[in-house]
Amino acid sequence: LEGANGPGAGKTLVLDLAGHTLTAKEGERVFVTSGNLVINDSSGDNCGKLTGGSAANNSGGAVMIYGGGTLTLNGGTITGNTANVEGGGVFVNGYGTFNLQDGTISNNKSTASKNISYHYGGGGVYSNGHLYLSGGTITGNTATADGNGVFVKRSASVTLSGDVQIKDNIKD
Repeated sequence: LEGANGPGAGKTLVLDLAGHTLTAKEGERVFVTSGNLVINDSSGDNCGKLTGGSAANNSGGAVMIYGGGTLTLNGGTITGNTANVEGGGVFVNGYGTFNLQDGTISNNKSTASKNISYHYGGGGVYSNGHLYLSGGTITGNTATADGNGVFVKRSASVTLSGDVQIKDNIKD
């Protein structure tokens, strides 16, 4: 997915991790700018991973969603990613949408401190767009500012249903 900017408007790209680990190069992450990215893990135990992503002086350590893009996580784990601003694991901006239906978002970090002009945080997930949480787990994420597991900006929409677990996230 190096250099990928999503599947394109009106299109869907399905990525089956199948138990494999995708490790980002330094300073790289997945951008979903339009269309739909669906991540599955057919291994049955969510051992497939997106890891190693980093956003120096930016947001979305593993995945940045904006411009009407949609990410649906049906399985696998987003883990071990860092953003120096918002959303250590996943960053949802403006018109973007994130659907967490299954899978895990764990051990991601948002490392920037809060300042007067911005709201930094969201060790696991930061949303200023549309957030649908119906399953899966958000755990073990850290933030030096607000929202250790999840930070939802006032202008965002959130829908909670099903059996999503948000637990054991840590203020760093």
